[in-house]
Amino acid sequence: MVSLLLTVILGKLFATPSPALLVSHFDLQNKTHVLLAAVNVFNFWLVGVSACGLSCLTGAPFVKSLLIVGIYWLVFCLFSL
Repeated sequence: MVSLLLTVILGKLFATPSPALLVSHFDLQNKTHVLLAAVNVFNFWLVGVSACGLSCLTGAPFVKSLLIVGIYWLVFCLFSL
């Protein structure tokens, strides 16, 4: 919903709540632009909620779960570039 509103308001097709908003001409071929778009506020929220769920399901400490989910997210983002 936030991305949709940003797209309508700003008139940019790839507008997300990320540092990619600072790029004037977003290029999908530029890996730096794609990496900036991946550093999204909602991605950090998703990692935190997933770590909380993993911690509750396994009984592991939250910090350990956050480390595991965070590393998984980072590897996934790097491979998807």
